Amino acid sequence: MATEGAQTEQMSLKLAEAEDRLYMIDGSRSMNERLGREKLSKVGAVKQTLMDFCSDNWQASYYTWPLRIGITGYRLLGTPGRTAFEEIIPLDPEPVSLELWRLREFSGRGGAIIRDALVRAMEILRESPRGKRKLVLIGDGGDAGPDPGEEARELGKLGVEVLIVELGEYSSHPMRVVAKESGGKYLLAKTQDEVRRFIL
Repeated sequence: MATEGAQTEQMSLKLAEAEDRLYMIDGSRSMNERLGREKLSKVGAVKQTLMDFCSDNWQASYYTWPLRIGITGYRLLGTPGRTAFEEIIPLDPEPVSLELWRLREFSGRGGAIIRDALVRAMEILRESPRGKRKLVLIGDGGDAGPDPGEEARELGKLGVEVLIVELGEYSSHPMRVVAKESGGKYLLAKTQDEVRRFIL
């Protein structure tokens, strides 16, 4: 029994030191536009970066891995609009698998509501038992919804570390609001190299 108790305590310590990182990707039509002077589109630069990272770092012992990654896309579809979520790589997959083809096929269409993305992120990260929970919100600042400030503050209260990575030449008000109200960090990526450096 003592050995079992020690193993449980050791696992709890590992979880306290481990990180769950959720990438929320804007899947709106404008993400198909070219990123600055790069050959890749905005969404293409994000997909390539995350596919390379997952391929290089994925391990079979996923649950005990110090860093777990989830990738969810969001976009506004239909009339009247409704936000649809695409769980590309679940944060806690059952069974454990890495289906990168889902990320490869992800493309931009429709619009985006940042507030809805934050609500979904809270639902996912609230269930995490890990000591560090991080949201990386990636988009080009397009937003067809209400001010996301209240939801950003809720993320901050939950203790979620927030990183906003905006793609394009200029910053947008909604993305800066999320960074400010959540107590997070804002970065503007104008090149593929900056996308890679900022989101990993």
